[in-house]
Amino acid sequence: MNKLIIYDAEDYSNTRIYYLHPDLGYDTKNRDRITPVVCEMQSVSHEEGSSFESAAISAAHNKFANLSYSNLIELTMMNGDALVKPEELEFGQVADIISDGESYRSILTGRERGKNTKLVFGTVRLDLTKILRRQENG
Repeated sequence: MNKLIIYDAEDYSNTRIYYLHPDLGYDTKNRDRITPVVCEMQSVSHEEGSSFESAAISAAHNKFANLSYSNLIELTMMNGDALVKPEELEFGQVADIISDGESYRSILTGRERGKNTKLVFGTVRLDLTKILRRQENG
């Protein structure tokens, strides 16, 4: 999820939209953001004396703060795998990957299709892609 739409539970016409950026920062500016868009909606209530704005900031913080996708996880599976359904996963989608009893939260950043499908998770790949593009452009 990289776009969070927050509705005021007392007045649904009052909204705030937060965007997750490639550096894992987030704010309300629709620029330099992770694509494709994977959106989530949430309503928040605020106590008397507090504002919707502060409730929205808190909700965005709970959703986006402390994200760390700086890993590189590659999973190879058969094309058309019925359990994982690799062709249905969207770039930017967050996944929990379990290996040896440990759970790793990561983000889908690549897919390679050949005889099998390889799913690539983590921002390490995004950083490498940026470096390679800079080298190609001189």
